[in-house]
Amino acid sequence: MRPALGAAAPVWAGLALVLLFVVSMGSGSPDHQAGVVGGATSGWPSVAVIVTPRVLDRTLYVYGEAACPDTKDFVLGPLASMMTVLTDHVQVIYVPFGNAYYFAPCPGAVPSPLGCATFAACLFNSTTRDCYFRACGRGSATARPSSCYAGPPRCQHGSSECLANRLQACAGAPLPFVSCFFGALGQKGGWAPGVASPDDVLGVAKRCAPATPGLSWADVEACAAGAGGNRAVAKAARATPPHPGVPYAVIGGMPVRTDSAHALITDVCASLAPHPPDPCTSEGAAQGSYTH
Repeated sequence: MRPALGAAAPVWAGLALVLLFVVSMGSGSPDHQAGVVGGATSGWPSVAVIVTPRVLDRTLYVYGEAACPDTKDFVLGPLASMMTVLTDHVQVIYVPFGNAYYFAPCPGAVPSPLGCATFAACLFNSTTRDCYFRACGRGSATARPSSCYAGPPRCQHGSSECLANRLQACAGAPLPFVSCFFGALGQKGGWAPGVASPDDVLGVAKRCAPATPGLSWADVEACAAGAGGNRAVAKAARATPPHPGVPYAVIGGMPVRTDSAHALITDVCASLAPHPPDPCTSEGAAQGSYTH
């Protein structure tokens, strides 16, 4: 939960000049010319100018968890609206781990009781979460301890959320699959943390698999049932940076606002400067006509 308060083709957004100076040795003898670019034979340095593009990062990373109502609202609202506008210009990568953490290596981590559905019942500790991601998450400053991904993770909304996160990780977390999962959250015939059985969660995943072309439910199910699921969840944990809450979204290393479609689109478009795509300069974007 949040605290109170497609990769497009690279663009030429600027040129970086890399100057390679190679000093020729001696009088220009071939024996002394090894590595000289351009075959210079004078006593002056030979210079090669290599022009390389500065490539904009057009990948929006979204960090969330399967039973979080705020993540649900963001994925089905602002994120969906943004994708209708910028689908040809921005790739979205959803990482299904959110506020979960493993026991080690931080003190104070406690297990989520089976069936817990609320912050208090899950004995969730945000201080432990922050410690965990600093030690084990994306961009951790030190070598990750071997205990970072040992045992089952502890999820903010309980064991059903852990299973849903696991299934999404095994599927590669494609947006159609994730969005279908959120569409079933809290709905009749769907699932809800604290009351959903494993069969309920598996049933939702099985129904959502066909929403993503090429996704095999049999493969997802086999992954979730075995060691592949452990690896997929650990990979999501490693990819999650320290964050104040979820949903948390980042593009080009900078967090973006998630409270409305207009705020999200504005921030994403700003990250694509100085040459934003046409939708960013359209009248709708300029006037903030996105209402979610």
